[in-house]
Amino acid sequence: MELDLIIRGGTVVDGSGQPGQRSDVGVSGDRISAVGDLSAATAAQTLDASGLVVTPGFIDIHTHSEFSLLLDPRGESKVRQGVTTEVVSNCSYAPYPMRPQDIADAKAQRIMHGAELLDWDWNDLEGYRRRYNSQGAAINVAPLAGHAAIRVIGMGYDKRAPTPDELATMQRLLAETMEQGAFGFSAGLTLAPSGYADTDELVALCEVAAHYGGYYAAHMRVYSGQQLKARHETLEIGRRAGIPLQMSHNNVMFRTYWHLVPEILDLLDQESAAGVDVTYDVYPYLAGMSHTDQLMPGWSQEGGVDALLARLRDPVSRQRIYDEMAPGWGGPDVPWDWESILLTDVASPEHKHWEGLTVGQVAAELGVDGLEAFLTLTEYRTSATYHHLSEDNTRLLLQHPLGMIGSDGDAVTIGSPSLRGKPHPRFFGTFPRVLGTYVRDEGVLTLEEAVRKMTSAPAQRLNLTDRGLLAAGRVADVTVFDPHTIADHATFAEPNQYSTGVDCVIVAGQPVLQNGEMTTALPGRALAHSA
Repeated sequence: MELDLIIRGGTVVDGSGQPGQRSDVGVSGDRISAVGDLSAATAAQTLDASGLVVTPGFIDIHTHSEFSLLLDPRGESKVRQGVTTEVVSNCSYAPYPMRPQDIADAKAQRIMHGAELLDWDWNDLEGYRRRYNSQGAAINVAPLAGHAAIRVIGMGYDKRAPTPDELATMQRLLAETMEQGAFGFSAGLTLAPSGYADTDELVALCEVAAHYGGYYAAHMRVYSGQQLKARHETLEIGRRAGIPLQMSHNNVMFRTYWHLVPEILDLLDQESAAGVDVTYDVYPYLAGMSHTDQLMPGWSQEGGVDALLARLRDPVSRQRIYDEMAPGWGGPDVPWDWESILLTDVASPEHKHWEGLTVGQVAAELGVDGLEAFLTLTEYRTSATYHHLSEDNTRLLLQHPLGMIGSDGDAVTIGSPSLRGKPHPRFFGTFPRVLGTYVRDEGVLTLEEAVRKMTSAPAQRLNLTDRGLLAAGRVADVTVFDPHTIADHATFAEPNQYSTGVDCVIVAGQPVLQNGEMTTALPGRALAHSA
């Protein structure tokens, strides 16, 4: 047997959850041709994986890399984690469909992801796919349809229910995007304008996505005090629309509500047993990240970014925003803790020195209280990490069989325009952190179960039938790592550090990382779902 590539002598953990075993992996072209004893076979290239683990390439089920991989196609922060496919356009924000008059605001909304640096030469998913594929990339993307883009075209930034004609327009746009190969439909229900939708609107749109075999990626209405209500709404949407559910970054913020996580997991078990197709993703960190404007009252964001900024600069509107936010994060049951909010990116060039500081530190510099500083930071287009998650809950969520791993981070490359400021360390360390800290060091998960959550589980949710398992006939997306040394190094103080321990990453049969070094290959593509 003559092959293009043989990976010899590694412990193959095939993604199914079954115990790993020593095997060889043969590759011909862009496909896996054989897994087993290939000692009699020859190949143009051989990789020695003795002492290493060989797995399917990791599929990051929740990312925002739709812009960063256009800005720098290497995506080194994810390649060095073993990721071969990024699911993009989560949380309702997709750069398609897009009218020329909407592009400026879309760029402003996604400024922390580098959208404003791009020349947009597309207006739909097919155009985005052409752009992505013409540039090439080290890794694949699996695009979702986003509620925000569709709602803006259908009815602008109005905080109300759509008319029947407006809803019909949104359904048509979603159908067109699904026909162009979107894998599902994402909403962002604490974000404007997606969060302006009621349950009925979401059901009507999810019915369209379900018709094309897609799933619903739900950034839920997890406002303070609404943790259980948010899950019940998502489950209701799934039942009524007949659509598979993916609960995005499914954790619970604030000590006041941490006790709800076991109850939430029991609820998901019950619904799953009753036939609701529900899964979720979680990242292995104790903080989230978003633009600070996500915390502004919903009415203040109506009309888009420019309208919000105008309200912040108007004394009367600013005072109204201040008064509504003053009681606490969502109310008096969660008082503000300005030292728990760490600034990651400040768009204003003259205030870049605030990156890495807390809101409390900026307030002290400005001589104002924390909330006034927070409003000023929002005016300057700032993103931040919010440190309010529980370690015990994170372990529970990582362990549960319905959970999978999603970074909620971008594929970025140090020294390129794709990297802004000091982002969440999940950009650089999510998958090695799970495999190093939670598998090897703490035994929270077995290696085989962790790999399943990174490979076949997300592939099944995507209905991506040719990836996610190491088996003959599958696309040769392969990750090889050292289970004894794999580790994340990114911290909240110093996040821009690559992980180590991943030796080789192969995408469609081509090494993009070999012997721990990036190659020049760019075989990644914008994948298309078979509707």
